[in-house]
Amino acid sequence: MKTLRTIIAFLVLAIACVSCDIDKKQIDKYNDADLIVGKWRHESGDEIFVFNANGTFENRYHLDDGELIIVHGPYTYEPPFLTIGDDEDEGDYEIWYVTISEDKMTIEGEVYYRI
Repeated sequence: MKTLRTIIAFLVLAIACVSCDIDKKQIDKYNDADLIVGKWRHESGDEIFVFNANGTFENRYHLDDGELIIVHGPYTYEPPFLTIGDDEDEGDYEIWYVTISEDKMTIEGEVYYRI
């Protein structure tokens, strides 16, 4: 009987540990989404993204003729997917595959560094 109680206690403990691990992974997912907030410069220096905590972004870059282009709108980041919209073209949005590791972000193969 004592052995049965010990086995049941270990099973309850194991189930509780698995449950805690699942909760931690869900929390980490949301914390990972915050990693994108900040200012990022393309490795070439030609482009800057600013992701704000309120779910808006701004993208600045120059065309070959030197014209400055500024795009802004809403974004959502649910790792590993970034969805961005364009305030100028309502209903237009893009979904990109993004990875972030410390101060380096890769968007569809393009590398950006936190500044």
